[in-house]
Amino acid sequence: MVALEASHAKEIERLPSALQPSARNLIHYVAFRQHDLRDLQRNLAAIGLSSLGRLEAHALAGVQTVLGVLASLAGRTGPALPVPPVDVDSGARRLRERANALLGPEPGDRPCRIMVTLPTAAAADPTLMDALVEAGMDVARINAAHDGLEDWTRMARHARAVSRRVGRACPILVDLPGPKLRTGPMRSRPGVLRWRPSRDERGIVTGPATVVFREPGIGSVPAVGTQVPIQPGLLSDAACGDEIRLRDCRGKRRSLVIVAVGEGWAAAEGDASVFVEAGTPLKRRRHGRTAAHSAVAELPPEEVPLVVRPGEELVLDARLKVGNAAGVLACTLPEVLADVRPGEPIWFDDGKLGGTIIGNEDGRVRVRIEHGAAQGTRLRGDKGINLPASRLRLAAITEHDEEVLRFAAEHADLVGLSFVRSAEDVRLLHRQLDALERPDLGVLLKIETQQGFEHLPRLLATALERSLAGVMVARGDLAVEVGFERLAEAQEEILWFSEAAHAPVVWATQVLEGLAKTGMPSRAEVTDAAMAVRAECVMLNKGPHIVEAVEFLANVLRRMVSHQEKKRSTLRRLGVATMGE
Repeated sequence: MVALEASHAKEIERLPSALQPSARNLIHYVAFRQHDLRDLQRNLAAIGLSSLGRLEAHALAGVQTVLGVLASLAGRTGPALPVPPVDVDSGARRLRERANALLGPEPGDRPCRIMVTLPTAAAADPTLMDALVEAGMDVARINAAHDGLEDWTRMARHARAVSRRVGRACPILVDLPGPKLRTGPMRSRPGVLRWRPSRDERGIVTGPATVVFREPGIGSVPAVGTQVPIQPGLLSDAACGDEIRLRDCRGKRRSLVIVAVGEGWAAAEGDASVFVEAGTPLKRRRHGRTAAHSAVAELPPEEVPLVVRPGEELVLDARLKVGNAAGVLACTLPEVLADVRPGEPIWFDDGKLGGTIIGNEDGRVRVRIEHGAAQGTRLRGDKGINLPASRLRLAAITEHDEEVLRFAAEHADLVGLSFVRSAEDVRLLHRQLDALERPDLGVLLKIETQQGFEHLPRLLATALERSLAGVMVARGDLAVEVGFERLAEAQEEILWFSEAAHAPVVWATQVLEGLAKTGMPSRAEVTDAAMAVRAECVMLNKGPHIVEAVEFLANVLRRMVSHQEKKRSTLRRLGVATMGE
């Protein structure tokens, strides 16, 4: 531990003096975890001593304490030891102070903060922000991969307003989209609208289908049923009881009865399934006579997904702008394809589809699909592509990220660096923040790639060049990159190394996702949420029931605080325990 610190002495000296103890402790912990200490742990525990499984925040002090007790038991004079950079109390205190500075004050009734990804509705409805804060939100996250500048600005203003009103901090995180590799647009076909009535298990109609026909240029319409844009003329004097007749895409005659009328719209009900497309003729009849004619207006085109089965081949073509029916895909960062090699794995759509690269010639990457549903997996545009074993030459900060950073410099308290892979990525962000005259802006390193996970100690050491830095365990992409079977141990290792650097951690991705989306959590996700108490913050994603999810999570964390604090681990050797790139 002491020798590894000495080999990095010059790097440590370049750090701010207040952060040097944390850097030294990180290096000590890295050295400590380069050994398999499980037998030693068992032997220490057998004589009633610390098993060394809880010394992340004070590594050298923990080892020295055990050495001193062993020397005393053996009747020997203990070895001359250096003064550790932090002790048991000061290590934990440093982590707590940095979490407070980065993520806001610790809530009074629980040690773990709650971060919420703001939905689009939070831009238009300030009362939603009030409800989130009242339910227990401590940090507001703006995901700049979605929505736009106007929405982000409104979200930030609403968050600041409610923070002032309730008299407590609610820091704003702006997440940079980063260089996310995705499938490009797919070929499209003319749009088709479908509606059908409710039926029971025997196929008998139990309730009509509701359809709202609306002419162009009108204001609000009822947000019910299927919305059908129509050409003008059909509804000029429409009344309840009028009948709308049509022949649908299949040539089937269908009729609906108008049940409500407004300015430029009419709601109608029918008891049959219907498929319509742009140009489908419509007739409105009253008392058996035709009163008006019109047609379905232009509909948005529909993307045609590829259906891919194990054993089949896909091709990623760097020159292609739109995918085609022959299994050839475009991608959002075609320059990346030059870096992939045959034999490397590739995954699509958060791991739903996977395979091996079998060729790369003239900008065409051939992939043999090996993992997916036997009946076929639908692959659409704008779905993530992961290349966990490929060494990709990607700029950590894109042109779009630079625009987002300008917004963050004005409105945010911290930024999330997505897909961080190397120490130079971190330094690039530091330079960008310096140029924006916001070196004080906090930084969250999002660990979501194989390279980012492997280089974590070096990333943390580089982040210590600034006082406000933490880590987000971005478990979505990370699971695909390291393998689902390794995700549990990967997230544990991230927690350990971050604690050694006194860097606060955000536990993220799919926490209580079922509850946020459907209103009902699964048993597994409740257990996952309970274990999140070991981090300094836990993140919830948006969903229709997000306020209930915040309340539920706050209650779980309050209950867990008396049962769980960080962890006790067995100390096998860690393969990523290195200070190298």
